[in-house]
Amino acid sequence: MSQPKGLNDIYRIRARFGRSVNITADFAAGESLKDYIITPLTREVLRRVITGLRPESYQRAWSIIGPYGVGKSACALFLARLLGRPKDTYARELLRVADGRLYDDICTSIPRFENSGFLITLVVGNRAPLGTTILRSLANALASAEWRGKRAELVRDRVKQLCLRSQQGENISNDEISDCFDNVAHMARDKNGVG
Repeated sequence: MSQPKGLNDIYRIRARFGRSVNITADFAAGESLKDYIITPLTREVLRRVITGLRPESYQRAWSIIGPYGVGKSACALFLARLLGRPKDTYARELLRVADGRLYDDICTSIPRFENSGFLITLVVGNRAPLGTTILRSLANALASAEWRGKRAELVRDRVKQLCLRSQQGENISNDEISDCFDNVAHMARDKNGVG
């Protein structure tokens, strides 16, 4: 008589579904979207984000709310990889195959999207002051950006200085943080990126 099979002999769960998503760690990982499934909810979230990113739109704040484990972080990771720079051809092809019409809508809605993307600044809440967390995230994004030249170095240096001051306990004003983001946005436009 043969031994009964255990559930682990019958069902296999792909490693991607066996743990939660860590947006900051998984964003840089090449395999982070392997086996990702573009669900109807992902498509709806993407449609709303795309509507907000159109040049004439002012709908630029979104919330993804739901219980633990339903895929909010995985969805955010997919959006970041899809819309980010440098261009993630795997994420774009994943969407193009799953929903060609939505992919085409992105290409027509966002100027220069096909050749570029957005500088993604990933901010994950922690116990540090919010300003420190935002500045650190911006510094990480700028470190991976391909921008060169004097202006890029000045912007990077300014963000690093503010990070250091903040980590030393100095209160950084919202205006200083906002100015950093304004400088980055201007530089992104000048470098022929999307944003």
